[in-house]
Amino acid sequence: MNAPSLPLTDPAEDRLPSPAPGRRGGGHGRWSSVRTKLALMLAASALSIGVVAALGLYGMKSGQQAAESLVADGVETVARMGDLRTAFNGMARYEMDMLVNFESPPLTDAAKKQWKAAHEASEGGVAVRDTV
Repeated sequence: MNAPSLPLTDPAEDRLPSPAPGRRGGGHGRWSSVRTKLALMLAASALSIGVVAALGLYGMKSGQQAAESLVADGVETVARMGDLRTAFNGMARYEMDMLVNFESPPLTDAAKKQWKAAHEASEGGVAVRDTV
């Protein structure tokens, strides 16, 4: 009733050819070992990651330097221009005080002194503005 089962394929066909004498595998030279190939791929991957990381760090450093120089130059110039604007606004205010109080010499003299101080402060700002 139960017939013996026969193999569907010949077991001799499933075997790989035997390596040549003196060799560990039937490969094609010294790069044939799977272990060697995996080690080389690991080394290449590590090298690639290292190169990308180094380029990223270099880019971050140069970007940081550019941002610092922009802030150093830009903020200093803006601050000086703000001081110049304040001095010019003060000069306009003191001129108005001199015109309004032209009949009162003490008030006019006080406004004139303040105007001269603002003018001296603005001359330094104008020199900075002309160099920017």
